[in-house]
This record gives sequence, structure tokens and C-alpha cells, in this order.
Amino acid sequence: MVSSNLIVLSLMYGIVTIWILIRLFVEPSITKESEAFDIRRVCGRLEMIERKIVGKLFLGSEERYERIKNYVFVEANPLIQIFYLLLMSGGYGLVLYDIYPRLPCGKYLSEDHKYWGILSFALCLGSFVKACVSNPGAFHNEKEALKFDFYPYDNIMYVRGRICPSHNLRKIARSKFCQYSSCNIARFDHFCPWLNKAIGQLNYRWFLLFLIIHIFTLTYGALACLVILYEYIERQHLLQATFIDTTTGKTVSANWNIVLRFLFGTQRIPIALFLVCFGMNLIVVAFFSFHLYLISLNVTTNEFFKWRKVTAYCRKHNISPLPPNIYNRGLFLNFLEVIFARPLFAIAVEKKEEMKNNLTFLNKLDEEKKQQQYNITTKRPLFFDIFASSHASSSSSSDLFSPQHEEEADDAKISVAHSKKEEEKHCTADEKHLIR
Repeated sequence: MVSSNLIVLSLMYGIVTIWILIRLFVEPSITKESEAFDIRRVCGRLEMIERKIVGKLFLGSEERYERIKNYVFVEANPLIQIFYLLLMSGGYGLVLYDIYPRLPCGKYLSEDHKYWGILSFALCLGSFVKACVSNPGAFHNEKEALKFDFYPYDNIMYVRGRICPSHNLRKIARSKFCQYSSCNIARFDHFCPWLNKAIGQLNYRWFLLFLIIHIFTLTYGALACLVILYEYIERQHLLQATFIDTTTGKTVSANWNIVLRFLFGTQRIPIALFLVCFGMNLIVVAFFSFHLYLISLNVTTNEFFKWRKVTAYCRKHNISPLPPNIYNRGLFLNFLEVIFARPLFAIAVEKKEEMKNNLTFLNKLDEEKKQQQYNITTKRPLFFDIFASSHASSSSSSDLFSPQHEEEADDAKISVAHSKKEEEKHCTADEKHLIR
């Protein structure tokens, strides 16, 4: 009975998993020209059936189905964050209900592990909140972009002069527009649905800390459940016991297969917690190892897939050697760049003067705009602007409106008016001479 239920649950889990993978990674495409078997055509037919069955029968209309589907699979939403909180709180609730009453567990686990469990759970939630609320390195204008303009252009994936069409903003090297966050992200890595946040230059370290803490917690939880099960086997002397086969009614001696089947029937909560912790830990460790590999090369997840396209193009056209990754500064500096959320030493020195010049240029533009606005509001004469610009090299823009300069401007007005009167006198004298 137990085995048949497990088979049914496994089949249902497999069907749901395949459906989710299809919805996430396969783009449906139905074409009448091609009659050959195509997985996309099959997925397109499945989507039509899915829309009609789920949309009309369960939701009432296909439009409502499309809105829900876009919200779940396309738009940024907190559904996976809520699922994470439910998963963590539910798992820790089972620990409080079944695991903590077993402590101390013989000679293996003392009662102090209750406090270690509380600490692990608190660290998981703390790292989750920190990673969710931290700024990924978003910028919305040129001044904000200059704060993250540390990297030179490699002229392969990042070329100077490109403009982001969404915000009409200069694209700095290693940045990317995130459609879920609706802004440009410096050193964009990927969008994490578990955090509902883009991972970029500023929060990449907090994302890695989130993974490390969960690896520690899942490993600790799996080992604790395993020790509790082993202590139960020792305390009940299950390996020396005899069992009755329910199908034949015969007594059989114990072995690991029989003991495990017995544990699945009597110790369901520790086994369920062990399987969940062990299975999820494998996924998180593999994901964290992948990011360690990317850090060692100083490549983001976004750049990793772009480099695959570059490599394939070079091999197809027999281009050798392959273009180098100019951002790879060695293992040590690559890890320091992630820890301090900025490149160190070589790149920082190269970009320092350029950043200063850009900031000076922007400040100068702001001052010119303020000057023009002031001229419009006060309606000053043109020769006063010429007078002020002639003295700009010897004094700052803030000193141009000092009382001393205003007195000099008044003197200039008087001298110009006096010269005009003298010209009028000379003109009238010449006219009189011509008349005579």
C-alpha cells in the first residue's frame, strides 16, 4: 500500500515538474509550414488545451487565465518568497513538534542543539531579508551611473556609445536593463525569484551569504535527522530484531532494507525532514559551486551565456585565438571584487581620473543651467554676461554675483552710456559741417 502511494505521488510530481519546466524554458511555436515533429509545436498544442481547460472550466474565461499566467510566469511577484517563508516556517514547526522533544538524543546530540537550531533559523531569515531589501546597484540617470562606472569596455559584449532604449541612458560596461526591476543594474548577474530581486554589483555578496547560510543550515538539519534516526535504530535494537512479513505472515531477520521500510512507517517526520534537507542541499550546493566558478573567472551569469555564444561564433568562423576576458584579474582579486562590491587596484586606478572628469563635466553643466535660469529670471543685459565670462577664469561662478562685481558692472554701464553720448555729439557735429 505504501509503495503504491509512493509510485502515484512520484508520477504526479514528475508530471508537475515537466509541466513547470516546459512553461519556463520552452517557447511555444505553431507553424503550418513545418509538418515535422517539433517539441515547440507540441508545447503550443498543450498550451491551447491548457488555456481552454483551465481558463474556461476553472477560471471562467481565457482572458483571466492569461492575466494569471503572466503574473505567475512573466511579471515579478512575491509568490516564491511566500513559498520560501511557508517552507521555512513549516519545516521549523516540524522541528519544534518532533525533533526538539527527542533532545538530548543519547550520546550524540545534547540539548544545546535546540539553541543552535534557533540560531540557524534566525540566520536564514536574516540573510533572506538582507538579500531582499539590499540595493542591487540600480541606476536611473547619468549621475547614478557614474557611481558604478568602474569597468572599461571590452568591445565584444560591451561597446562604448550604446544607449539603453528603455530609459535613453548610456549603457556602462557590464550593466543590463532588468525587465522585472524596470531599471538598469550595474554588473548584472541574474534575477532571483526566491528574493524577487535582481542580483547585481551591490547585493551579489549578500546573495552568496544567503546561499552559504542555507547550505550550513540544510547540512546541519540533514545530519541531525540522520543522527536521530540512527540513535532510534540503536535504542530499539532494530538490526537485531525479527520482523513479520505482512503478505506471507513469516518472520524474517532484520536487514537495512527492512529497517528502512520500518522507519518510513514509524518515523515519518524525521525521514521527511532529512529528505527535504538533503535534496535541497544538493541543489543549493550545486548552484553555489557554479557561482564560485563564475567568480574565479570574474564572469556574471549573464556574461557566461554570452561568452558561450561568442565562443561558438569564433569556432564556427575559425577565429583564433579566442578573445580574452579583460575583467579577469586573478582568483584573489576576483573574490575581493565580490566581497567589496567594486573592482580593486588596477581597474579602479584606470577609471579614477575618467570618473573625476565625468563628474566635473556634469557639475559644470549643472552650473551652466543654473546660470541660464538665473539670467532668464533676472533679465540681465547681455554685456553683463560678457563682463562676467571675462572674469570667470580669475573667480568662481559663485563670486560673480558679489557686491564688488555688481559695482564694476554699474561702472561699465555708465562708461558705455557716456561713450554713446560722445558718438552722438560727434555725429551731429559732422552733419552740421556737411550742411555748411
